[in-house]
Amino acid sequence: MPWMCWVWALLGIWLGQWALAQATPIFAEETQSSGLQSRFEGDYVVGGGLAAFDCNGDGLPELVLAGGAQRAKLYLNQSPVGGPLRFREERGGVELEGVMGALPPRH
Repeated sequence: MPWMCWVWALLGIWLGQWALAQATPIFAEETQSSGLQSRFEGDYVVGGGLAAFDCNGDGLPELVLAGGAQRAKLYLNQSPVGGPLRFREERGGVELEGVMGALPPRH
């Protein structure tokens, strides 16, 4: 039966490595191709906030980006599940100047 302990030990090592490989995220730079075009500008000590929340009930997080001296922007998430990020700028009443941060609404 000692050989059985070796089998279980090797199986555990293999499964542990497989689980680690499955849980490792892969990050890709998609800012330019996603459609996000926003800059935080101005003479502010703090700022540049962003809020992510699902504002249209589609299960995908939309983004509100503070703009400082620029106008704040709302971006609707149109990304396919598991695909590249895709955002479309939308008017939603947040397009104000002097916005230094963003906070998602409470549900």
